[in-house]
Amino acid sequence: MPITTCSIPGCRQKCVARRLCRRHYTRWYRHGDPTLTLHRKTCSIPGCTGDHRSRGLCNLHYSRWLSHGSTEGTRHGGHGTRLYDIWTNIRSRCLNPNSQRYHRYGGRGITFHEGWHDFAVFRDWAYANGYVDQPADTPRKDRLSIDREDNDGNYEPANCEWITRSENSTRGQLARWARYRAARDHPVV
Repeated sequence: MPITTCSIPGCRQKCVARRLCRRHYTRWYRHGDPTLTLHRKTCSIPGCTGDHRSRGLCNLHYSRWLSHGSTEGTRHGGHGTRLYDIWTNIRSRCLNPNSQRYHRYGGRGITFHEGWHDFAVFRDWAYANGYVDQPADTPRKDRLSIDREDNDGNYEPANCEWITRSENSTRGQLARWARYRAARDHPVV
């Protein structure tokens, strides 16, 4: 039995079914027309003509965004630092439905400030608003952590500040005590 080529003019691929190659057969099967030219989405970065992969970005810009938090591809110098770990954890709990803590943050509608998707912008805000690098042997209770003033508010510059873990713990205890006293003094009937 002779091997035939695709019946579409200009295509020299081997036939797989209905006298069409695999690519043209798939187009016929999915869209009803083997000659259909599919319009590809391109990268949303100005001047880039790469094919769309995810979040409006091509493979190159998407991998840069995942790795560096920026599509520029310039390293921000933060990888491996405590501040970078804080930033990636915030992003994960707000944006990644597979994160163990997503239901407490992103699942509740708490979002991540649009400008902070670039780590360099977040880093500049952090240093301008009280974050300081601390030695690795700093006790956990004395390490700085980011705190949202309004617990139901978003991670954004107007709602965030840097406090120690012990201050954060004290605030939580005070809030629980205040809720207890309010319930005790004004019982729901």
